[in-house]
Amino acid sequence: MDYTHDYYYESLAEGIVAEACKDFRKAAKRLKKNPADYSAFLCKRECERFFRSKYFGIICDVDPEMLMTKIVEIYV
Repeated sequence: MDYTHDYYYESLAEGIVAEACKDFRKAAKRLKKNPADYSAFLCKRECERFFRSKYFGIICDVDPEMLMTKIVEIYV
């Protein structure tokens, strides 16, 4: 299979977004279970900042607010 540079960049972008989604989901679950979990609060806040960043808009065409809402609705 002949891969282009675009393929590798897209794979990297998908991995970054997938990892951020996983971190956000875990942090949101931990906060639901224990609202005083400061580590989970910081992780969730960092993910929210990433989702709302210009960088996220460059590597992903998904609406960040909708993404966070759906993660919470489905997994938390």
